[in-house]
Amino acid sequence: MKSKFIGLTLLFFFIGYYSYSQNKRVNDNYTMINSIYLTAGGIYSDFQDTKFSDLRYSGIGGQLETGFDNYKKAKHYQNVKLSFEYSKEIANSLEISKTTVLDYNLSYKYLWGINNLFFLGAKADILGFNMRSNPNMGNNNLASIMSNHLYVSAMYINENIINEDWCLSINSDLSLISLQDEVPSFGVAYSNGMVENGEVSFDSHDSQLPSYTTGSFHGIWDNFRFFIDFNMEYKKRFVFSYSWQMRRYSSVDNYPATIGVHALKVRFNIANWSK
Repeated sequence: MKSKFIGLTLLFFFIGYYSYSQNKRVNDNYTMINSIYLTAGGIYSDFQDTKFSDLRYSGIGGQLETGFDNYKKAKHYQNVKLSFEYSKEIANSLEISKTTVLDYNLSYKYLWGINNLFFLGAKADILGFNMRSNPNMGNNNLASIMSNHLYVSAMYINENIINEDWCLSINSDLSLISLQDEVPSFGVAYSNGMVENGEVSFDSHDSQLPSYTTGSFHGIWDNFRFFIDFNMEYKKRFVFSYSWQMRRYSSVDNYPATIGVHALKVRFNIANWSK
């Protein structure tokens, strides 16, 4: 009985090792593809911050992205991306001035190949900055947020979805932990702990500008961010995309802010090379 067990163990070990070595040999034969790209598109955004009011704002705008991709089938995928969004939003129930929204983000993503179709890994927002300006808000006309986020990320990719000219990829990111600081022009929007501990001073320069030194860490329960995008690539040159993102965070307990953004984009791979 013992000899049979040892024999079966060795057999399974041999089969597993042989499968791994064959898969590794195939993976090593795949070509590594590098791309530098530029993306442009339109967005529709929706916003509400209940610590100021129950009004919902929505509007349209544009998005620009530039970045670098490094991809090897079944092995790894990495991306560096710089994005910029500009939009004009207006309250759904009032005829008031439009809110101008600017958003900048620099991110890095690295995924490991699970098989030929699926990748899993992480993404980090290295630098995130969001600014909202509304002239009707008086002293509160300008509000800004500086933030970093760490995500768990996944990707599905099918390089022959119709034929060899068309490639489908689906990406999703879910935030796990965030470092964020939000500062309005004048109104109090600091965390309850900062106010109760007397850490807020309106005469302090640090209290007027967002900073990583005055920011606080948040988990997924009070700073939720989810992104998903669907991409159809044609002949490794053009990519047609739809993306949706949802953000929900609370700088003051029980008064969350929510943001939703839909985007339609076209990406052009400026340079492709392989090795």
